[in-house]
Amino acid sequence: FASQMKTLADSGYHSILPRQLYDYLLYNKALPKKPVMITFDDSRAEHSKIAAPIMVKYGFRGVFFIITITYNKKNYMTKEQIAELAKAGHTVGLHSWDHTMVTKYYDLDWVKQVIEPKKELEKIIGVPVEYWAYPNGVYNHKSAVELSKYFKLSFILLSKRDSIEPLQTI
Repeated sequence: FASQMKTLADSGYHSILPRQLYDYLLYNKALPKKPVMITFDDSRAEHSKIAAPIMVKYGFRGVFFIITITYNKKNYMTKEQIAELAKAGHTVGLHSWDHTMVTKYYDLDWVKQVIEPKKELEKIIGVPVEYWAYPNGVYNHKSAVELSKYFKLSFILLSKRDSIEPLQTI
């Protein structure tokens, strides 16, 4: 990982955060030359202990998408580590309560998987949680519409973007 970050830095890349991408997409604000977004899912402890310090060494900031059921569990980040990431200038986003795919959410699942974890994470980091990473990168149109109520941007993997909710399928 350290050699990858060094290569990015030596090659002139600049890390961007979701707020910068949002401002670029909505307001045509400039991005630095060679922008790259460095993201982490699943709340692993090594993201905080190893990856974040290496990124900072090379002038990068990252995006950490948190699964909230893992707080303080073995090999996962503590609430304090999550708060420290936000304090250090990284972005903290939500990755659901327990990594259940949004295509399986019904009624109260939205409260359990999105609404309550978002509130709890905001208490930990002291700022709004405005970004979501879909568990397994999977979405459907219904979930994109629902998530637009809570997040500025949501991130998918390898799927075609939703034409009606493009900001919820980045």
